[in-house]
Formats: sequence, structure tokens, C-alpha cells
Amino acid sequence: MPRHVPASALVERYGFTTRHWIRLAAAGKVPGAFQPFGAHGRWVFDLDVVARWWDAQRKQVTEWPTSTSAGRRGGGASSGAGRKFARPSRRDLKASLASVLERG
Repeated sequence: MPRHVPASALVERYGFTTRHWIRLAAAGKVPGAFQPFGAHGRWVFDLDVVARWWDAQRKQVTEWPTSTSAGRRGGGASSGAGRKFARPSRRDLKASLASVLERG
């Protein structure tokens, strides 16, 4: 595969859309992206640079905690016990309607 590739090659390799990669490149978020024929030309990506950046981004992601109970007090989670009254289910509504209709 050539070293400098169009956005469509990144779509095949990493997913997302061509438009997504071009927007990231225009925002300066993808290293190795440039427009060789000026500001209105097509975007070209240095595949080696993008691959190193992609791998570095994947390593920075940590696993999301599965529970807020493992965190310390004072965090962003609510200390409340949660909702005390749930919305009635469809079964409850049907039973309630049936009892009202029985009474007349």
C-alpha cells in the first residue's frame, strides 16, 4: 500500500466515513494529513503517521468503571438512593382500568 493515501483508504482500514476523516484533518486532529494542492484540494494522509497516532489513541483509553460504588465519596454520582416511585407498567394500567370498569 502506498505511503500517502486518500481518506477512503482510512475508511477501509479504520472505519467511519470519508467525511469524518476529512473533518478531523481540517480541524488539525489527524497528524500526517495535508492538502498537497492547496486549501481547496483533496486531503492526503501519511499512512505510517496515522497508524502510529491511531495505536497511541487506542492505548490511552482506560476501561470504564462498571459501578459508581467503587468510587470515592464526593464524585459526580448522586448519593441518593434513586427513584422511589416508578412509572406504572402496562400490566398495572390494564389492571387498574379493569377494576374501574368493573365498578361502573
